[in-house]
Amino acid sequence: MKRCFSIICVLSILFFLGTMVFPQLAESPWPKFMGPSLHNTGRSPYVGPDSPDVKWVFDLGGTIHFKSPSIDTDGTIYAGSETVLFALNPDGSIKWSVYIPSEMLNHVTISEDQFLYVQTSYHKMYKIDGTTGNMVNDNWPYDFSPFDYTNGVYPATIANDGTILCGTGGRPYGYLHAINPDGTGKWHVACDNNVETLPAIDEVNHVVYTGNNNNQVLKVDLETGQVIKQVSPGGHGYITTHIAIGDNGLIYFTKYTDVGDKKGYIYAYDADLNEKWRTQLGSYWVVPPGIGYDGTIYTAGRYTKKLTALDPSTGIEKWSFSLDSDFNIPPVIDAKGTVYVVTKNFLYAIIPHETYAELKWTFQLAGSGYSQPAIGEDGTLYFLTENGILTALGISNSPPEVSPAGGGVYEINTEVILGGYVSDIDGDLLDYQWMEGTNVLFSGVIQTTGGGTPVELPNHSISTLSPGIHTITLRVDDGIDEPVNGEITVEIVDTTSPSLDPAANKTVLWPPNHQMVDIVVEANASDNSGLPVTLGASISSNEPVNGRGDGNHAPDWTEPVIDQENGIITFQLRAERSGKGNGRVYTITITATDTSNNSTTANAAITVPHDKKKK
Repeated sequence: MKRCFSIICVLSILFFLGTMVFPQLAESPWPKFMGPSLHNTGRSPYVGPDSPDVKWVFDLGGTIHFKSPSIDTDGTIYAGSETVLFALNPDGSIKWSVYIPSEMLNHVTISEDQFLYVQTSYHKMYKIDGTTGNMVNDNWPYDFSPFDYTNGVYPATIANDGTILCGTGGRPYGYLHAINPDGTGKWHVACDNNVETLPAIDEVNHVVYTGNNNNQVLKVDLETGQVIKQVSPGGHGYITTHIAIGDNGLIYFTKYTDVGDKKGYIYAYDADLNEKWRTQLGSYWVVPPGIGYDGTIYTAGRYTKKLTALDPSTGIEKWSFSLDSDFNIPPVIDAKGTVYVVTKNFLYAIIPHETYAELKWTFQLAGSGYSQPAIGEDGTLYFLTENGILTALGISNSPPEVSPAGGGVYEINTEVILGGYVSDIDGDLLDYQWMEGTNVLFSGVIQTTGGGTPVELPNHSISTLSPGIHTITLRVDDGIDEPVNGEITVEIVDTTSPSLDPAANKTVLWPPNHQMVDIVVEANASDNSGLPVTLGASISSNEPVNGRGDGNHAPDWTEPVIDQENGIITFQLRAERSGKGNGRVYTITITATDTSNNSTTANAAITVPHDKKKK
């Protein structure tokens, strides 16, 4: 009985552990250094500003070194100077601020339950409630000082199981640390020198990659902390800032060296830490990489004053773009592929192409550039300068974008489905209209989502368009900017001939007295377009005009007169026939042609019998 009870307890604990939900990295616009991906790509899911317009600035009241703003799920921006951490609302107003007992060294890392992790110079990591700014005291701050002499705590990330990962420096060892969300240590890996890199996590294979200042890259089991493999790229050097994982599975990192050949490199390794390629970029310090949505690697030799794009599979240069001065901050890539680079003096927005790049805009900094930018859901770009000034760039409101659908070639009277997508970076409620010229076909309202994610429009159908080419306009209005238009072309074709069923007021002429008789024919013609048709008419006879035995009168009919508006055809026929024949048959041939040049022909017969018996 006791054994059964023990087994039940163990199974209950295992079930509880299996169903626990751990606070992962926040799904926010910018929850840590190098963005929202555990692969440290530097990619933003949102589009940055079209122009560098200043929305607001905020003075943090102190200098900063290599810190960058972080952005929470509700749009709160976290940024700190030396010992004060600020939470700012998207409009630049203060939400709260908190004093940190020693200088903050790095970027704020945000968990999905809105707790913040802040590293300081006094070998501590603090946990702060992001909603209130209150310090969490249970097992916090985490103290790294037992791990030899700690002279720095470096950027942190959060694995999907809630484990907090960061590196520290020290003598004789640096460490890669894994910390549980409750502030207890999980495991610690001793390295031969400072671990200044932001680790990259392969969440599928449950491994973490990091590097140290002794020219080593490590692959570590995420659950146990066991070092799976350790390699040295060769020579002397420092592997700092971050490791990145590309969509192709390759591991990218840079190394700088100030001794020996003083050549810095960027490397690509496979998942088992086998070298695939290396590229030297003309400087002993190589800027850590950002990875574009197409896989392109963006990096630079720090003192070459140019941004370089590399092929991710070969490391061969695709293009380079000249800058005003050197830089060492990893680039950021927005959802449209625009690359943002901070130098000492300017913030650049660069549009990449396959073999070249072009400048989108520049913004002159009010102080030295020491911050990686962060892009908010509404497209606002935030960055810090060394003098502690946080700047928000963007425009107060962005116009919507439209992508109408439904163009094409359609048979008349079939349904044309008008649809498509709209988007608005600001998440505005949009009025929309489908129009042909000034005629409004349909209208409605639709709610967009912030950040510019496309939203599908409801479908509208129309089957009353006339034959021809129609330009249909989708007009969208956010009530702030000028309305935005998108156009489609709809061609309506008519391949069906008109209907025609002629009926004459007389079908027999008697007696054959050689007199001209008034005839009226109703064409009974119509077209599926609803538009008028054009009638034509001709008359023929099975007997000659002056044949034997018909009395020798001519002409035997008059030219038909056509009333196109009412579909009436009038003419005269002579009531005569040859006495030697079987009777005369007049054939009235009528045509109806529609506006698409489709034609129908029908005949009406009017007879003059030989004798009264055949009448």
